[in-house]
Amino acid sequence: FLFCCNGAPFRSGARVLEYRPEQQKRNIIAGLPKFVQDVIHLSPRTLDLLEIATYVFCADRSAPRGRNDSVEYHSWSRIMNFRIRVREPEFWNSSEVKRTLISAIKFMSGDSGVNFTFLPGHSTPPTSLFDSEEFRIDDVDLPRAISLFSGGIDSLAGAISLLQNQKQALLISHESQTGTMRTQRALFEALRDHFPGKVSHYKFQAHLRGERAPEETQRTRSLLYCSIAYALSEACIFDEFYVYENGITIINLYRREDLANARASRTTHPRTMFLMGELFGLMRGRKFTIHLPFMLLTKREVIDQIRTGPLPSLLSSAVSCTRAFHAEGTTHCGTCFQCIDRRISAFAAGASDLDHAGLYGHDIATEELEDPEARTVAIDYVRQAASFQKWGSARFEEEYASEVASLADSMSSLGDAQLIAQIWGVMKRHGANVGAGIRAMRDRFDDPFSPLPEHSFLGIV
Repeated sequence: FLFCCNGAPFRSGARVLEYRPEQQKRNIIAGLPKFVQDVIHLSPRTLDLLEIATYVFCADRSAPRGRNDSVEYHSWSRIMNFRIRVREPEFWNSSEVKRTLISAIKFMSGDSGVNFTFLPGHSTPPTSLFDSEEFRIDDVDLPRAISLFSGGIDSLAGAISLLQNQKQALLISHESQTGTMRTQRALFEALRDHFPGKVSHYKFQAHLRGERAPEETQRTRSLLYCSIAYALSEACIFDEFYVYENGITIINLYRREDLANARASRTTHPRTMFLMGELFGLMRGRKFTIHLPFMLLTKREVIDQIRTGPLPSLLSSAVSCTRAFHAEGTTHCGTCFQCIDRRISAFAAGASDLDHAGLYGHDIATEELEDPEARTVAIDYVRQAASFQKWGSARFEEEYASEVASLADSMSSLGDAQLIAQIWGVMKRHGANVGAGIRAMRDRFDDPFSPLPEHSFLGIV
């Protein structure tokens, strides 16, 4: 695939991507919050970054991969080529910057090739990328922290953790779907009411205009999220921000051989965040850190934090589903990996009354899993958790050697033995949590006088 962006000269076979409102061929919506006068200036380099991230994300969604049953890596990955006009072509064409940017995108997307040609001649007014909303970053006595805020359980727990630790939370959200926008705004308003004057919400839009995206995996969404967080960090003169995601999700060890490489999401993987931090360090000219405070926690442990915290009722309002657009009348499809992990973890944490069946379009506990793909996801999930319960650390290290090795750069302060011990500890607890969750589901639903459907989740187990 070839994409020409920001008015780059057209090449045969290319698709033009354009967000600028004054352009007739505008086919992307890109809107970022307008900062007040004292923080409104962003450097040309950072404006370039925001545009690059927007174009990469929208190109990712417009370039279809192979079918779900295309199990071979080469049939599901792509070669993505970009021609983009920028403000600072010398910086973006430097070998170290381009190599770091490409490495980050290739790792998070799983694509076999990513190439950039950065061209000169682009300029815009300083705030043309921003919409009309204004948010004030007030001077307060509390230290401030920037955190990504998707509206899921983990980002909600992270925001509450920051606020409970006497920090002002500056929350970053990507707006792409109406349901997600409602969720993020409702959770923000609840946090604002409970922690008055301590939380601010910065929202941005980035999506294709006038067409349905043929590719829904959104592997490069974290490039967009992290870029706007970096822009806000520049305005606040910070050299860090926070990404709250549990270790099972961010490490995302493959559950089948055909879920390796591009098929396994690496959007918040520690190596992705390490490479993004390296890129931001090159932009800033000094060390930049992306913190992953929940990396050694399981989903059950994150749910426990909300359940025992000041706002347990918000658990049911957080949305974790990766296929929410398939859920009619509910906030979760009920059958994707994230839904299954959340539902079982909620049972394990004793929070099933908060995370109730009414949130899910499909109740895995009592209804048939008719979709073969959904059955496969459920079986793989339980099989992996059972393996973690049966194995020792040596078997784990042997099975996932290459996956653990990909964590080495991002956790360089740990020796190999300590790194393996920490990751293995998270996976071992996850296996125990899944077992506890299934037992709790059985206690609730497995009635010997009223057998469950054969192909329900408990029937499969």
